[in-house]
Amino acid sequence: MSSELTVLNDLIYENEAIRQYIRSLKNAMDEEEALLLQKGDKLTAHQSRTLGRSQYHLQQSLLNLREVLTRHYLHEEKVLPQMVGPLLVEAFKSALKGIIEELDRDEALLHDDLRQLRNTELLARSYNVRRAIDGVSKVIEEHITKEDTVLELLKGALNIQKATNETA
Repeated sequence: MSSELTVLNDLIYENEAIRQYIRSLKNAMDEEEALLLQKGDKLTAHQSRTLGRSQYHLQQSLLNLREVLTRHYLHEEKVLPQMVGPLLVEAFKSALKGIIEELDRDEALLHDDLRQLRNTELLARSYNVRRAIDGVSKVIEEHITKEDTVLELLKGALNIQKATNETA
């Protein structure tokens, strides 16, 4: 029973790590937007390099989030069926599959050559990327909040069962 509690605590911890990856992704987006708002009509060589690094950081943040979500899903798929049954695992699997697909679509938005875009195009692109990132972040947050609720309920049930077994 303590191993089951450990598994649940690990999954809750992973969900908190996912929240941190979301914050990192949003920070990367904020950095890119700040650079875009500072520039004039034409990028200088320095601004172009800085914007390129910023875009790379944003891409890496998105890929890191995708990777941690995939690892988390594989962990859940391995440990949860014994505790919650196949239907709930399938629901988690379906939700995460949709999130991964959305992350892949969002990542495709980041492959523009920013040096070729005019100021208005850069701002429009930034707006579209921000909307996509905010949207997927919201979906992920909602999913892990629901998941945390289920995990906390399971922890409570295990604690009750443990207390009952100790008094019997």
